[in-house]
Amino acid sequence: MTATPPAPPASPASPARVPASAVEVRDLVHRYASRAGEVVALERASLRVGPAEFVSIVGPSGCGKTTLLRVVAGLLEASGGEVRVLGGRAEEAQRAH
Repeated sequence: MTATPPAPPASPASPARVPASAVEVRDLVHRYASRAGEVVALERASLRVGPAEFVSIVGPSGCGKTTLLRVVAGLLEASGGEVRVLGGRAEEAQRAH
């Protein structure tokens, strides 16, 4: 009977690259046209959410909460500023997941 040599130890998997921020919004602006004229829904909004953070967005009706989330999700285009999701543009994060 021959002994089978032990299997070599499994090499540790290389850690996945984790971005410094899960979501980063810098100087975000969103304007839209209404019958009464241009409405500024967001003006220079900025925030950073870390990879394991839990965040709530609160505020009065009409302050831009839903608009912010729609821009971050890539459902609305920002009028200005920058949105990064997992280190890339929101549209890229949608395609990756």
